[in-house]
Amino acid sequence: MDEKFFDANESEKALDSKETILKGDIRGIPFDTHYIGQHYLHSRVKEKVAQYATYAYENVTDQDNWSVVHEDGEMKVYRREIEDGEGIVLDPLKATHTVRGITAREMANIFFYPDTRMEWEGTLEAVEQIETLDDVTCVYRHLHKRIWPSQQRETIFCSNMCVLTDVPQTENSIGGTYFVMNFSVEHPKARIEPKLVRVKINISLACQTFTDFPVNNLDDLKRTDINCRLTYTAEVHPGGWAPAKVIRNIGKREITKFLKKISTFSIDHVSSKPIDL
Repeated sequence: MDEKFFDANESEKALDSKETILKGDIRGIPFDTHYIGQHYLHSRVKEKVAQYATYAYENVTDQDNWSVVHEDGEMKVYRREIEDGEGIVLDPLKATHTVRGITAREMANIFFYPDTRMEWEGTLEAVEQIETLDDVTCVYRHLHKRIWPSQQRETIFCSNMCVLTDVPQTENSIGGTYFVMNFSVEHPKARIEPKLVRVKINISLACQTFTDFPVNNLDDLKRTDINCRLTYTAEVHPGGWAPAKVIRNIGKREITKFLKKISTFSIDHVSSKPIDL
């Protein structure tokens, strides 16, 4: 088959149906509710954070049909192959990575705030902050670079940053566990344009700080002593049908490019700044 994209603007299969993505009972990892303001998306933010924080820390096993699709040093990328009834690829991706010289809080801030996003997110053509719901919850529009021969794509999503509590701790963990949740929403200021395909997403980034050795006095910490362990999850509905091989190759390629680029950018960005735990 000629591997060309066939866009379907009317394809609105939501990723909110977790039956096709997650297995088992989703209890929800506790999180600091101080970071969830009383706005109209309050309940959805709480639900998404509870679901995907748990998802991030679930074990990846062969029994759940996860397979390693990329491995490079500290980075490991997993995929579970899923297609809906129309043959649209909905594979969840999960990646773990360790970045040296940066804290969880610093990494989460870079991922959440839009100030530097165009410098490390290579798929973007434009970023628009549509609405600010509170200090750590915003609605964004991302216009993505066109990948020929498909139509250009956009995402409209709510983004929240919070601190998780009672999560699995690694040896020599310090500071809080920061978590950013991005999930698709509809918004009256972002009407669907005929020439664009709207992508649906559920994306999360969990960040933990740890040291190579026990630290008694945090004031003595140096950047060479700290590491940030990332767990990144991504579920993307492409907005229309495309050959499974194409979608899976793009997914694997983009997640590894993203992790490498944000890691390199983040290290440079904070290298001369005081450590922020």
